[in-house]
Amino acid sequence: MDYIARFGLEFNPFLKNSKEILVENEESHEVRFRLNYLVETKGFGLKALAS
Repeated sequence: MDYIARFGLEFNPFLKNSKEILVENEESHEVRFRLNYLVETKGFGLKALAS
């Protein structure tokens, strides 16, 4: 299935160089900070579901 055409995408979002298409905003910086913290502390994280 050609999901790029089917969903009207302009590029393949699953490429390994996806850092080039990362949206940079306040929320993405917060997510990156939290993930790096988990990696550094060898911790684990839980995602809260919005209601």
